[in-house]
This record gives sequence, structure tokens and C-alpha cells, in this order.
Amino acid sequence: MGPAACGKSEVASALSQHYQCEYIDADSLHPPSNIEKMSNAIPLTDNDRFPWLKTVRENLIMAYQRRVNERRESDLTGVQVVVACSSLKKIYRDILSGCYAGFEDDFRTKFKTIFVFLNCSESVLAERIGRREGHFMKANMLQSQLNTLEIPDSTELAITVDGDKNLSSIITDVTEHLN
Repeated sequence: MGPAACGKSEVASALSQHYQCEYIDADSLHPPSNIEKMSNAIPLTDNDRFPWLKTVRENLIMAYQRRVNERRESDLTGVQVVVACSSLKKIYRDILSGCYAGFEDDFRTKFKTIFVFLNCSESVLAERIGRREGHFMKANMLQSQLNTLEIPDSTELAITVDGDKNLSSIITDVTEHLN
């Protein structure tokens, strides 16, 4: 989790390979209206994000169920799914965890949702976003994301890693925290 260009997709993809599990990129689940807004430098509102986050949660549950069905055993310890999602606010993370009022589901007791916050300096984010090609999130939207960001606190199941590091260092840091 984190703002645009923090490396969510790259880190999530690498983690899914490391843990040999399914990977979901939440950006691919945005409805066309959200993509159009972001492409036109219009920040998303909570009303734009809530249905999208619900869709991300539903996809996470379906992926979890697929993994459970593949294992065909009662011990589900270690069933993993990796999701790349900005999850900028605590309320968004609560929705993704299945514990926000009106968005609760029975799966919140079946698996833990652990957030990995890729904490990057603004200068690194700006440099990375400036290099990206073909992505709907442009550099002129970075400040909006930073303004929206609520850094996870001690009440959340989250780990923070230095997102300014290279990919292999980040993966090492994350896996050491999770093991």
C-alpha cells in the first residue's frame, strides 16, 4: 500500500512469486469512470473509491477461496493472496479487511489482511512517477495522493518498509517481518 509510484505492483508481484500465490492488482479493477477522472487529474472521492474497494475485497475473497479449494485440507495456515492497492486511508484498509460497518463479511474471521506500507520520500515518488509511461496516474496527481495518505498506526495490522530501497531489499524486509 502507498501512493502512486511507491512500487506497489512491482513489490506485490515479487511477493506473489516468493510465496507462490495469486496476485491481484487493484488498479485493474477500477471502473472506467475512475480511470477517466484520474487520467484528467481529477482526484477520486470516497464515493468513487468505496465501490472499487468493495470490488477489490470481493476479488480477494474469491482468490482466497480458490487457494483454499486448491489445498483441500482443513489446515489453512499459510493460505496467501497478495494485493497491490493504494489503501491510502484507514477507512479504505478497514473495507479491504472486511471490518468496516456496512462492508463486513464472514471472511474477516477466516483470514488476516496484513498491509505493507511502502514508505517513500516525496522526491523518489516524483522521480518514479515521472518515468512511468502509459499509466493513468500522472505526476500532477501525486500531491493529491500524499494529501489523502493516512500512515498506518499501531491499531492496524501493518508493517512499514523503506520503499526508497531497491526491490530485493524491500522483499527481504517484508518477508523477514512476515516470517
